[in-house]
Amino acid sequence: MRFRLDVVIVNYHSLRPLRECLPSLMHFLDGCGDVVIVDNSPDDGTALETHAQWPSLTVVQNPENIGFARAVNCGVRRGSAEFILLVNPDIRVTEGTVDDLLAPFLDRLVAAVGVKTLNPDGSIQRSCKRKPTPFDLLNNNLALTPRFPSLAARQGAGDVRREPECDEVVDVVSGAFVCLRRSSWDKVGPFDERYFVYYEETDWMVRAKEMGLGTVYNPRVVVTHAAGKSTDESRDALTLLLWESQQKYVRKHYGWLWDIALRCVFTAAEAARWVRSWGPSHEGAHARRRVWPRMRVFLAGSAGSRASQ
Repeated sequence: MRFRLDVVIVNYHSLRPLRECLPSLMHFLDGCGDVVIVDNSPDDGTALETHAQWPSLTVVQNPENIGFARAVNCGVRRGSAEFILLVNPDIRVTEGTVDDLLAPFLDRLVAAVGVKTLNPDGSIQRSCKRKPTPFDLLNNNLALTPRFPSLAARQGAGDVRREPECDEVVDVVSGAFVCLRRSSWDKVGPFDERYFVYYEETDWMVRAKEMGLGTVYNPRVVVTHAAGKSTDESRDALTLLLWESQQKYVRKHYGWLWDIALRCVFTAAEAARWVRSWGPSHEGAHARRRVWPRMRVFLAGSAGSRASQ
């Protein structure tokens, strides 16, 4: 008897990538998955076109953008299959079968399985890492590694610097294409809906690890991920939402003192950027306009009205 999967895709202005995603996904599932599309952009026509082309799919329309974590939880509640597959709309499955994907779950302590992920040009997209630490966030946001390589080496970087060639237990895998055991989902709990977007899957896998449930990187399944193509949000807006979620993650897993310390450092870095913007070699007023939204995130802990919709 083949296992069944509940597949959850969250749409936010993703019609074009969905047109490429669904054929490869349906071929990969080979009839053993029920697909639910949770529509966070109900006025863009994606639901109508998708349902017309793929009538077997279930489309759940939200009246507004409720955020990624809430949308995933909504989609997961619609099913009851033993496994849950979360898929970004900008994914294409290129290698592997469902049996390949589920093989690591023979170990009952495995809660999540991620896969080998490629960029559209065929290069490796890093998809597994260790549990992010406050230093990792400092390193990522302030680019410390090029400036202080010895410090970064001593602290250890969050990204796994090589892609494993066989199944390997890791702390966190990419949420762009990840399979979860439903019994583990029930034990760990749903995604934390305080994250509007970003870090919800990282938070979940960290919580699973704390309960003795592992995450496995599985390179037998290969997907292509056109990162950033599944939304029409500007890069600046997405960066603000990312920083907001990072702060929530630090506060939840490392406490208020670390959260305040990091926010102070990032605020000081933005203040220094604002001062430099007055120099002759910088963009001037344009650069200063970009500083204030960033300062608001670090001072108030929120990306603004977009994150509260």
